[in-house]
Amino acid sequence: MIEGYLTTREVAEKLGVTVGRVRQLVADKRLTALKVGQTNLIKETDLASVQERKRTGRPKKNVSEAKESAGKDAKKDLDKRKTA
Repeated sequence: MIEGYLTTREVAEKLGVTVGRVRQLVADKRLTALKVGQTNLIKETDLASVQERKRTGRPKKNVSEAKESAGKDAKKDLDKRKTA
């Protein structure tokens, strides 16, 4: 392709998102794309603007915390069954 540009598939791999999400970023004008035929080409230097974005939604639990809380919940359920 063109030097310094990436396809939507390459951008998706670098960002760890789907190709559809990259297309949405282009549609939302958060990424600038050069249309060549049916292909969108995105400057590699433009990726920094979306790579540093804040994550939205529920924060991920730490795996050890999740296991610990799951163990406590199971013990509580067992204690309730014994007293019932």
